[in-house]
Amino acid sequence: MTTVWLVNLGGNPSPVDGVSTAVRTYASALTAAGIEARQVSTPHGGLLAALRGGRRLAAQATVARPAVVHLHSVYRPAHLTLAWGLARAGIPFVLSPHSGLSAGSRRRDRLRKSVWIGLVERRLLRQAVAVAVLSDAERADVLAIEPTARCRYVPNVTESGPMTVPPPRAVRPGSRPRLLALSRYDVVQKGLDRMAVLAGQLPEVDLVVRGAPDHNDPAALRAVRRYMPANMALEPPVTGEAKAEALARADLYLQLSRWEGLSIALLEALGAGVPCLVSREVEVTLPVHLRPMVVVAPDDEAECAQVVRELLADVGRREALVRGSRAVVGSEHSTDALGRRLLQLYGLAEGEPLRVDQSFQTES
Repeated sequence: MTTVWLVNLGGNPSPVDGVSTAVRTYASALTAAGIEARQVSTPHGGLLAALRGGRRLAAQATVARPAVVHLHSVYRPAHLTLAWGLARAGIPFVLSPHSGLSAGSRRRDRLRKSVWIGLVERRLLRQAVAVAVLSDAERADVLAIEPTARCRYVPNVTESGPMTVPPPRAVRPGSRPRLLALSRYDVVQKGLDRMAVLAGQLPEVDLVVRGAPDHNDPAALRAVRRYMPANMALEPPVTGEAKAEALARADLYLQLSRWEGLSIALLEALGAGVPCLVSREVEVTLPVHLRPMVVVAPDDEAECAQVVRELLADVGRREALVRGSRAVVGSEHSTDALGRRLLQLYGLAEGEPLRVDQSFQTES
């Protein structure tokens, strides 16, 4: 059986990490398409251990001969030594940045990332047989760093499958509308500080973030916990039926991130038929067919709060927003659709192997 390795060395072990979730969806899609998918991941570790781990995995790949190795995320030392070994063995690799090369991501730890991009990541982008991008915005980010990168569009899909929630409902007098986000507690990227300000502007609603702590900037998370208003809560993550129930209780879903690839949680909310409010930074990551189905949050805090109030009061508008969203997400962002795209990406749809550029080996 044809085998593909999905590699996420040094990834985030959080149960709500988007990269890990994407790897799981890729594995499910490939399995359904008749491809054996091996998931390989390790938690964060030291630099030397990561480099050794990449070499060990390359040695295993040389023996096992997978059809392709798909590297997920960037700034991963283990992926560097793995890629060297794959090039020597003539095994093609594909790279998915997962929004790690966006301007917002690069601003965090700017010096270290700029050095790494210049010395390593640019070469990985150049030598990958394909760079899987989630959006036109991510394509632009990649090409700004390495203009020769061979970008291919592979959007994220929902992990939970179709979920049906009740249609948007009118806000009853005396009730407290519920705003929901499904997110890592990464304050800067996911905009938890923005949510805290919005909750403060809307004392008549309850804002709940279901997720888990993140390794990025724990001090910022402690600060948000101190200043967020009483009507905002950070609660544990949910999966399966519990996630469907959380979405069913939501009057509005929030995605106020400062950068994204293509949020799987947002796709799930749209697929379930929950009206969604997103930041301008998130809107540009959405494919054209999804943009009419979301409302963009204004930058001004008071204006944003007023938009939320008007949305909650206008059940007709919320119904119009989600009309057809289940069908669109179900067709364009399904496991079957992803499987077809991956077979094309890997050169397996017609049984033609990908060509390997071995110049990585000689340049190194």
